[in-house]
Amino acid sequence: MIKKTKGQELTEIQKKFNKAISKYRFKIEQTFGLLKKHLGFRRMRYLGIAKCELEFQLKSGAFNIKKAVHSVT
Repeated sequence: MIKKTKGQELTEIQKKFNKAISKYRFKIEQTFGLLKKHLGFRRMRYLGIAKCELEFQLKSGAFNIKKAVHSVT
C-alpha cells in the first residue's frame, strides 16, 4: 500500500492501486491475524530454521483443518 507523505495527498493512480491490492492483502493479513490470535503464533518457540519452519507448517495445517471444519458446518 502506498501511504501519503506529510503535506501531500495521494494521486488518483495511487488511490486506484491501493484499492486494487487491498482485496488481496486483506485475505493474507486476515490469515496471519487469525494465526496470531487463535494459535498463539506471536513468537517462535525454537531456534533454528528447520524447527521454526516445522512449527509454522504444523500451525498452518491446524489452521487449515479448523477452517475446513467451520466451512462445512
